[in-house]
Amino acid sequence: MSGELFWKGMKTDIKKYVEQCEICQRNKNEATKPAGVLQPLPIPDRILEDWTMDFIEGLPKAGGMNVIMVVVDRLSKYAYFVTMKHPFSAKQVAIEFIDKIVRRHGIPKSIISDRDKIFLSNFWKELFYAMFIPWAELWYNTTFHSSTRTTPFKAVYGRPPPPLISYGDKKTPNDEVETMLKERDLAISALKENLTIAQNIMKKFADSKRRELKFKVGDEVYLKLRPYRQCSLAKKRAEKLAPKYYGPYRITETIGEVAYRLDLPPEASIHNAFHISQLKLKLGKQHTIQTQQPKLTAEFELQLWPETVLGIRWSPELGANEWLVKWKGLPDSEATWESVYSMNQQFPSFHLEDKVILEPRSIVRPPIINVYKRKGKKGITQDSMEERKN
Repeated sequence: MSGELFWKGMKTDIKKYVEQCEICQRNKNEATKPAGVLQPLPIPDRILEDWTMDFIEGLPKAGGMNVIMVVVDRLSKYAYFVTMKHPFSAKQVAIEFIDKIVRRHGIPKSIISDRDKIFLSNFWKELFYAMFIPWAELWYNTTFHSSTRTTPFKAVYGRPPPPLISYGDKKTPNDEVETMLKERDLAISALKENLTIAQNIMKKFADSKRRELKFKVGDEVYLKLRPYRQCSLAKKRAEKLAPKYYGPYRITETIGEVAYRLDLPPEASIHNAFHISQLKLKLGKQHTIQTQQPKLTAEFELQLWPETVLGIRWSPELGANEWLVKWKGLPDSEATWESVYSMNQQFPSFHLEDKVILEPRSIVRPPIINVYKRKGKKGITQDSMEERKN
């Protein structure tokens, strides 16, 4: 532009205009370190109270089992490996957890897991709601009541409730028992110290490849998604051409240090809390018209639904007709050829026959003109070899 125009501060204005381009912000990757420094979990106070859970899937079958549920104590790192059979339900996981963990070590204080549908099911929540009733009863009976000026436990038994704490500096007539309990407390203290050192080392290396970034409530940000992962029969979209970010969306809540809740549209079917590494601050105040946001499932897969049929053709490979299907939320350029049988199988309640548009734009495969035959030895074709034999 400098060859045609000039004004004071021209370079700064052009740079600012390019940075605020909404199309560029949605489609360009950030050439910086991922945002969000590591946030280690707090060290547990006691062993066998705080657990982590996850599944190892995709294993070959052995005795009918092909899944391993891994449950690890966060303080001692003591682990349980429970074999299961896929598919499994939340009820089966809860039964195994009670049998292997709760039966031996009691009700856990906390369980850390990912957002697997197994752990988010109502059955799992209701189960632990019922399991915590005894603890709620103990809390109620050992809490001071202003009306009686004492606790229900002391009113019934005439003594205060026993404390649920570590051994500490108490005394016992048995010297061996006292030594054993104090050694156990020292071992737990050493575990906490070693875990703290390991966490600090891990955080140091992780933060060297990350950068600290903060947003505030009300900021507009772009959300990084990968909607080319889809759960329909439509052909996959070009991954490199798919938008990198969608939005902008307004931040409504700050969750911890590195997570934020976004004001997603009502039709969005994904969780509205995201790590800061998935967000990018919107630059500029202008708003351009954006295409319809993709409808995603909870697994961040693109949920495609047919809208209409743009064309029809005969497929020699399939020996059947194919439809040129336009998908909801996608432009005409994303229309794909699908077999009639597959469409009827996957969308039985959607009557595409009423939406077939037979216009001149319908595509018909061109006839086969050239047929190439494989050559034999020394450039002799199969037809010439048969003629020599005759």
